[in-house]
Amino acid sequence: MLGWSTQRKLFVGDKTMKKLFTATAILSTALITSTASFADGHGGTEIVIPANMCQETIDVLAKWAIGKKPYSAFAVPTGKPRECGEPGPAVTAGIALSAPSAREAQAAALRVCNENRGNFGRCVVIGTVRPKS
Repeated sequence: MLGWSTQRKLFVGDKTMKKLFTATAILSTALITSTASFADGHGGTEIVIPANMCQETIDVLAKWAIGKKPYSAFAVPTGKPRECGEPGPAVTAGIALSAPSAREAQAAALRVCNENRGNFGRCVVIGTVRPKS
């Protein structure tokens, strides 16, 4: 196991994490074909996320990315499709921090997430912090 991968338990009672799961559930039936990126405000990094995410999730991921060093990634398991704002169950996310490359960060986040996803569907990366392009 690589030293820069971690896991984070997301609880149903946490409004922020409900929003993350809501957006991730929508990803289970949609192909990610484009991305949107948001600068961290410090000019050095940005987070790349799927363009079809709920606005609440985009806001949460943008806040999560502040202060993260390249390359970091956030992955969550998929589930039953939900509308934006609709609550979802608790899930375990995979997080990789300060990996040598975006590919390695994403692979580590996916590995941790898939190892802990329980009865949920395959994991997907919903945020990758990279140097600002």
